[in-house]
Amino acid sequence: MSHVRTATAPQAALLLDPELGPLLARLSERPVGAAELARSVNRPLSSVHAVLQRLVREGLVEQVSVRTRAGRPVREYELPMPWRIPFAVTPASTFRELLGVAFRPAYPRTWIPWRALCPE
Repeated sequence: MSHVRTATAPQAALLLDPELGPLLARLSERPVGAAELARSVNRPLSSVHAVLQRLVREGLVEQVSVRTRAGRPVREYELPMPWRIPFAVTPASTFRELLGVAFRPAYPRTWIPWRALCPE
């Protein structure tokens, strides 16, 4: 089994963000470049690149390789697994509240969470 990482409060907020779920799930499968990741989550490359930079800065995602090709090389990123998220670092005050966030109905996607991750 891999080394279990323990999330800090900022990391926990990102790991538990439902908007980032598809992106984080894809990053946990295998190393992937920003363009391929953007296509797989149906988001603009510029937004995905900004989020990737934030995830790397927060220590969630690692750049694991650089693939050469004609033109610019492709940096590949990965979300190392597994993660442990202590309840104390979550924004929830009760376990029920924490589960409520995890199981709430899907809401229409907005760009607000992405803007919050990519301050201008």
